[in-house]
Amino acid sequence: RPILHGEGIGKRSAGIRGMLVHGPAGVGKSSFLQVVAQECVRTLGSLQVSTLCCSELMSSTTPAQLLSVALVMPKGSAALFLVDELEVLLPVEDGEDNTTSPEARAALAHLKRHLDDLWSGEA
Repeated sequence: RPILHGEGIGKRSAGIRGMLVHGPAGVGKSSFLQVVAQECVRTLGSLQVSTLCCSELMSSTTPAQLLSVALVMPKGSAALFLVDELEVLLPVEDGEDNTTSPEARAALAHLKRHLDDLWSGEA
C-alpha cells in the first residue's frame, strides 16, 4: 500500500526497511528522495544499477560482486540509499523476448540480502 504523508518516514519503530518509488522517467522520483533525506537529516547514497550491469567490468566481475563493493555502508548507518534503475535487474514482463540473466537475478537477491542485513544491523 502507499505510504501516507509523514507515515513512517524517519521513525525507527515504524518497521519500514525500504520503500519502492516508481514511475515514468522525469517525474521527480530522485528529487523526492533528496527532499526526504533532507527532511530526515540523512545522507542520501545512490547506486546506478545500469552502469554496473552495462559496463565493460561485467566481463570479468559478477553483478553481485559489483553490488557488494558499491554498497559499502557503515553498520547501523542512518543513511537513505537510492538504487536507481533497478528495473535493469528485474525480470522482463511476459510476452517479451528478453529474459533477465541468472547473474542479474543473483545480483538482485544479493542486493536485497545486503540491504536487509544493513537495516537489521547484521552487516
